[in-house]
Amino acid sequence: AMDKESTSLSTYVTKLGVDVKVGAERLNLNGSPSTIVALLSTIESLDPFWGGSSESRKAAEEERIKIEQKKQLQEEQTKLQYQRDALLRIFNSVDVDGSGSLQEEELQKVVRTLFDRGSLGYNDKLDAGQQPTAEEIERERDRLISFIDPSRSNDVSFPEVDAFLFRIANNIDDNNLIPKIEVTGVNYLRNFSDSDTFLSSFALRKLVYFDDLREYAAMHEVYRLTGHSDLSNHSSFPAPSLWRQSQGIEMFWELYTRETGCSRDSLNDHDIFAVQRKLVRVLCNYNFAKFCWKSLVQPQLRVNADDDVTMRHVTSHWVLDKDPKIKISTGVIERLLMHVDQMSKLNLEKQRRHFRVKFHFDVCIAASVDSAVLCFGSAHTFADPLVEAAFSSISLQLFSLLSDDGGFVAQRPTGNHSVESNKDDFVDDDNNVVQFRSTLSVMFLNTKHNHMECFIEPYPCFGHASYKIVQHDPHDNFPDDNEEFSFSINLHCPRFFYINASPAFFETASIFAKTISESHPESYRRCVHDRDVAFVRNIWDAQFQAEPAEKLMAKDALNVLRLAAITHWKDENEGLSPEEKENMVLDIFGKVERYEGSHSSHIHFSAIEIALRVYSLRSNFAGCKEIQVKNNVGRELQVSSNSVMKSYPSFQSSSRANLGYSHVIKAGNSAAIPLQEETNFRIHSLRGKLSLSTPGYKRIDNVIVSPYQSAMFSLKRLKRKHGKRRIYRRARNASGFSPYLTIVPKSAQLDVISLHIRTCVTFRTEIPVNIRIVRLASLDHLRKRGSKHLLDLTKKNFIAVLRQLVEGAPIVYEKKGISESIGKKNYSSPIPLDVLDSSHFHCLLIQDATNSENNSWRDPILLTKDFLLNPMHVGEITRCHAMSGILVQKERLNVKNSDAKDKYFADNASNRSILRRTAWDTTILCVPFFLLLNSLPFPLMVRTWAYSEGDEDDLWDDVPVLDSCESNEWDLSSDDDTSFVTPKLRGMLSGQFHYSTDIGHHDYFTLDCVGRGDTLRLSGINLRQPLFIQVSQYVETADERDAELMWTSPLQLNLFKLRTGMNSKKGVLSLPKRVLDIGDDCDALVDVSVEERIRMPICTIYSPFWIMNKTGMKLQYRVSNQSKRYFDSGVGGLPIMIHCGKSEETNKAYKNASREIYVIPLEPPTKSVLQSWWDFSCNGELAMTKNALQRRGLTIVDWSEKIELSAAGTSGEVHCKDYVLNSSIKSLVGAFHSTNLITLSPRFVLKNMLHISITFVPLLGSLHEAIARSRQLRKHIGHVDSICSFNLLPNQSTVIYNFHDTNYGQSVEKTYRWIAFCVNASRFGGSFKSKWHLIPLEVMTSTYFGEHDGINDTMCGILEGKVHASDGGSTVVSIAHAPVPPFRIENRSNIHCIQFVQDDSDGVVFELPPMHSCGYCWDSPLGKKRLRAVVIPKKKSKHYRLRLALKMERDRHIKTAKDVEDNGTAKTADSVSSDDDSIGNTDVEPIVFAIKRGTRANIDSAVELKRTTALNHRNLYTVNSRSYSMNKVGRKKDLPCPEMKTLFDYPNSLDGTAMESNLFAHIRILAGTKILSFNDSPFLAEQVELGTTRKGGNFKSALCHIEFAGVGISIMDDFPREVMGVVIRDIQIHKPRGSIDSTAMVRHFQVDAMLPDARYPIIIQPLPLGVDRRNLPESTPGSIDRKDCYWLKNDEKPVPIFESSCSYVPQVSVGFNFKIFFYFLNNLYFPFLH
Repeated sequence: AMDKESTSLSTYVTKLGVDVKVGAERLNLNGSPSTIVALLSTIESLDPFWGGSSESRKAAEEERIKIEQKKQLQEEQTKLQYQRDALLRIFNSVDVDGSGSLQEEELQKVVRTLFDRGSLGYNDKLDAGQQPTAEEIERERDRLISFIDPSRSNDVSFPEVDAFLFRIANNIDDNNLIPKIEVTGVNYLRNFSDSDTFLSSFALRKLVYFDDLREYAAMHEVYRLTGHSDLSNHSSFPAPSLWRQSQGIEMFWELYTRETGCSRDSLNDHDIFAVQRKLVRVLCNYNFAKFCWKSLVQPQLRVNADDDVTMRHVTSHWVLDKDPKIKISTGVIERLLMHVDQMSKLNLEKQRRHFRVKFHFDVCIAASVDSAVLCFGSAHTFADPLVEAAFSSISLQLFSLLSDDGGFVAQRPTGNHSVESNKDDFVDDDNNVVQFRSTLSVMFLNTKHNHMECFIEPYPCFGHASYKIVQHDPHDNFPDDNEEFSFSINLHCPRFFYINASPAFFETASIFAKTISESHPESYRRCVHDRDVAFVRNIWDAQFQAEPAEKLMAKDALNVLRLAAITHWKDENEGLSPEEKENMVLDIFGKVERYEGSHSSHIHFSAIEIALRVYSLRSNFAGCKEIQVKNNVGRELQVSSNSVMKSYPSFQSSSRANLGYSHVIKAGNSAAIPLQEETNFRIHSLRGKLSLSTPGYKRIDNVIVSPYQSAMFSLKRLKRKHGKRRIYRRARNASGFSPYLTIVPKSAQLDVISLHIRTCVTFRTEIPVNIRIVRLASLDHLRKRGSKHLLDLTKKNFIAVLRQLVEGAPIVYEKKGISESIGKKNYSSPIPLDVLDSSHFHCLLIQDATNSENNSWRDPILLTKDFLLNPMHVGEITRCHAMSGILVQKERLNVKNSDAKDKYFADNASNRSILRRTAWDTTILCVPFFLLLNSLPFPLMVRTWAYSEGDEDDLWDDVPVLDSCESNEWDLSSDDDTSFVTPKLRGMLSGQFHYSTDIGHHDYFTLDCVGRGDTLRLSGINLRQPLFIQVSQYVETADERDAELMWTSPLQLNLFKLRTGMNSKKGVLSLPKRVLDIGDDCDALVDVSVEERIRMPICTIYSPFWIMNKTGMKLQYRVSNQSKRYFDSGVGGLPIMIHCGKSEETNKAYKNASREIYVIPLEPPTKSVLQSWWDFSCNGELAMTKNALQRRGLTIVDWSEKIELSAAGTSGEVHCKDYVLNSSIKSLVGAFHSTNLITLSPRFVLKNMLHISITFVPLLGSLHEAIARSRQLRKHIGHVDSICSFNLLPNQSTVIYNFHDTNYGQSVEKTYRWIAFCVNASRFGGSFKSKWHLIPLEVMTSTYFGEHDGINDTMCGILEGKVHASDGGSTVVSIAHAPVPPFRIENRSNIHCIQFVQDDSDGVVFELPPMHSCGYCWDSPLGKKRLRAVVIPKKKSKHYRLRLALKMERDRHIKTAKDVEDNGTAKTADSVSSDDDSIGNTDVEPIVFAIKRGTRANIDSAVELKRTTALNHRNLYTVNSRSYSMNKVGRKKDLPCPEMKTLFDYPNSLDGTAMESNLFAHIRILAGTKILSFNDSPFLAEQVELGTTRKGGNFKSALCHIEFAGVGISIMDDFPREVMGVVIRDIQIHKPRGSIDSTAMVRHFQVDAMLPDARYPIIIQPLPLGVDRRNLPESTPGSIDRKDCYWLKNDEKPVPIFESSCSYVPQVSVGFNFKIFFYFLNNLYFPFLH
């Protein structure tokens, strides 16, 4: 039974054991794009069951998020209210007098109560070792009072406590001003963004808490007990009998029993660890406490143990050497927050009162698999996978304890599992562990040769990984601070690791990445839709006897869909009744009619295509049932699976009706070859091989279907019967190309294989064109002498003969509208097989299809191998290619043997290389004749025209070509079989002939619009004639009547002078630049050069210099050597474009010409103009300062110095007399690569990123003048200064154009620019003058400034003035709160007070009481950067005198109250005479009186008195002071402590003898802050040097150990052949637990040239550096043979040739956001290169 009255929340933990053991001999996992799509589609299909449609789910999710946010906000507000209620109850419980305010005595009670948690309602009470000492309580009380009651009024109200804790709980500081939860109705709990005070005092002033008890090394208690003043922490202590004539022993026992709660002979049931910890903290010296325990306490405990039998098992040894850590690391403020949070949680739980059962899952999984194979590639079984990874001898063990919320459980106890555990010795029982062991090998598909290659040879590896959560104190009520996370990983790779880095691997990797990226359900649906459309289209075209049409009768269209449902959708409709199948067809047809219209009697195919798009969504996955085959051969193609053709052994003698081909594909069509097809009541499966045949040629068997490899197959003609005999007559091939079929697998998505079967010559274009192929007559005039078949390509005017031959030639092939436009797929067209394998010569004719249908035809292209490939590099042929505008590209592809008797292609063939030989796959690329690139920032209208003139290429002085042709030349030869030729190749029989009447006698004219950055491709231009262009700016308007602006003067471009393909041996690469004046502010140049890729002219219209005015002023530009002026309003729009050149000049003259401009402001800057360029998201709100072009009647602007426009990549200042601007020059990229952009912008931008306004003055002068001016500004701001100054609100930015000169004399010092500013923050004391800080603008750096609170002489805020460059080149000065202080000063002494000051005249003296630290920055960043410190006597410290004054004020208050009670009268503070004992003993007393009186004048005078008397510079310049530099870390010189000779210095001392000691100083870096620490002992410095104190978070407790025997990388070529080998041996990466340093090393590195004829076989070889004697960690499981580990074979290891170590330090920012700082390699050397 559960007592619900006493228990608000009960949690019962139920532990469930999950033990799994898996064993398998072999696992195969085949992945493909379809597999990924199926998984994603399955998840998609379940979406409706989870929440309806996507829109409704989205709306529901948004509503759910809003409800959760609202609920979370309500819970947070409720929690906050409970916390405030809990805080109010604590406040009322402490305020016993009910006055509504707390005094210091009551606050001290709060502190004691917080450290005694048993009195707060908890069951566990702090033991004696965790109880604070009296000094610690007093220290915590003073810290709490300093923040809650900074004025020391001894009167703290609840709103003050509430507001302070609210800020701390919400991490409110100067960088975080908005609380997480807004509290309505409470004014002091608000948004602090409008606060005018600094809020970072809590983060800057902290108490010091030791992490290790051994840091306690103070000698004052040693001196008090022993009476020996000459002792040190490292010397031996005197025997107890010598302690003050044995009085010291009694003093020790008195202190021991009082503080620890133990008696002399018993621990009184206290933990010995706690007692010893408390003893160390009381004596403030670890070594002395250890000595006292062994010499005094331990003997007494042993005597008692001998007398009492029950005490014999209790140890009495000194146990802190094993665990010297301190268990208390939080102060009173943190504990108060935790206590309030704990009380609020209890109150919330009381309201809820629920019972909870928590489950813990103890998981233990063991898996053992002999072999596992993971394959990814095509889903077809006949295709090899892209990647195949094989794992053998897999062993996996997992041990973990999980909670029901999915997290790990701390301290997983050891339990017995049914699965046998073989964990290694280095794995703890309480870890969450994963152990693995396996052998890995990887193969990849060589897509060029279609065979598997080895990427990684079989490689063994083993290791383990563990994750651990440890709670140091399981009974702690605040467990968040006691959890530690630990992660470890051990990976061992004992053998050499070989990697094959061939080009084939990178090609396969790119295909793999592309395949993964395209594996999406949406992509699959597009594939299904395209497949359905293609199949239905084939049935649609079969309805027509003649040419296919785009529409059918409604009845016929319905029959098409019914036939598709029976054949194509047979598998999807399997299991449906005939009525359901008919309803499905009618449903699709109903959508077709809806798109087409209900009253239409005809159906267009486009309507069916739209309806099929909806039908494609019917199934998430349907598989791939066929292979798409596209016939681009130019004739009929018969295709069938290879297994079908085996059933027809007499195929060659069979008639065509009984050939057995299941698919006959017409030219240009496609067909789907099913993976299984039925013939003669037999089912034949497509086993990755096809049979192809085209009439007149032998059948090609065993055509391997590969999704990735392109291959070529040779065609052989059939034997023909001549009379009664079978005579094989080989046809003469005029083209020179052997007949090949090229099979190219297109990049079809997912697992759909699409094969494009074409010839070995393909035409491709970059511009829209029409092509024709004509058959030529006799070429006897061009034949070589003595040869009947070869042509003489070197004859002069060869192209003129071709022009005459194509006139009237019969057209055998024609195709229109070939283009590479986006969305069109017909950008290529293979050359038909009957053209390539013919006894006649053929020519290819190209007509541009851009502007008009009557465009002229380009020069003919002879379709022969010698003409296209030009193996002899005949100049005339190269010229012909250029005149025709083509480029010939070729690629070698594998030629596969198609002989069925070959053993390689047999069914049981071996897996040897399939590479037999290669052949050229040729591509004819059609390119434009002329390119025009618009590199201007606006579109252009361009006119181009050319006049036709006679050309010598048109002349032929020999016998007319056409007249020499006999009449029978047009007839077909006997070897040309036309019985199977498609109609497109029989144009000559139908009377289609080619005529081009305007050849050589036509003019050219075009009018085009070119967008900004676009390229205009022009064709039909004669490169042998001049070209004229004219340009106008184009403006898009509603009506195009005024779209064209002024046209430029025509320019003549002599293209015949360029070294294009026509002039390959002569000509120039570029023409002289020409000038185009497009407008008043747009001067452009025309640059005509030769494009490298296509060897054609490219004309670039550009302006070399663009000028953008972002200064906010109207400017005027003047160009050197020109009288023209340019005016710039600066309001945006197009930039000013200039060229700085003449009308026409050579490229060399233009290159050497000067390009300079001068600038002058015309009007002062205005906010309206500057806002058009202002980046509000980055710079904030714009605020304009007072700027004018005149000062005191004098003009302060003039023409600037010259700006060099060609200096790209530079930025600098532009001086217009007193005005300063910024100019940045950068080169543009892409289409505007010839342009330099010159941006004129403000030089200096000031940003106020504080939450407080600032006042600034821009200054110009030397260092001493600027400092003197800042001091003057702090004292008094005159009339002139008020004119120069400007107030900048938070989050505002302004532009600084000019600076005010501070040099009123003849100073010889160098002048600089400065920003003098002060923060307008409210502080204590109206007479406190805010300090003016100086930011130097000449150096890009950060400068830190400290802000004082005005009363406590401590820094309440640290500012960072950062000077950096913006993207536009301007210098931005950002004034913000520093995220972390640059320095921190720590006083880690238990008794000494320290004063320190910057060793400069402007430094402010600071004081640090014992065990305090404060953030710090230089008071004078421009002064001497050294810190001077001194230890002061306790009675002279401001902290002590202030405490004493407050005590006397409280005593006086008590005495006054007593006088009033006794006599009815009381003395006032003013009537107190100077003879009073309380007057004159301290000079801090006036502060107390002033605060008590509460008058502003008295407070101001008290502050001034305090500042003049409390802290004096003279105290720091004594013989005992030391000066420290903060530049270097490490040990510093010791700081002497003064001689203590009076009882007042140490009240506990018994005499006035002197005691001398030193404080040990050292500097370390923590989280980006340099920390100067003063310690009683050098222990901390030693630990810092050892690296044991470096904070690394959870990373410090992590362990990582990785070892590789070596890596070998073989760099291969395409043959394949190894060309280079890289060997890296013995790679180790080690990160030990307990350290934040990680080390990586390599012991051997070598690079070898693997070619047999290499002159230098060894490229890089390491030098012998000796033997490494270091003991590095080695951990190898016992089951692994040492012989398998490379690093364990040899006893001696060479010195590493590469070793680096890096450190990782997390920076903990406010709000517990962790940032990571990586330190650069601090141990890096390369001694191996030779």
